Amino acid sequence: MDLETLQNQVDKDLKIDDTELDLESIRTPQLH
Repeated sequence: MDLETLQNQVDKDLKIDDTELDLESIRTPQLH
């Protein structure tokens, strides 16, 4: 795994959908 792949995964994982903030707030602890 290279740095670019890792950064892409982080960007995808940390992306927050403003229309579903309630769901995102539930998902956030699962990521960490």
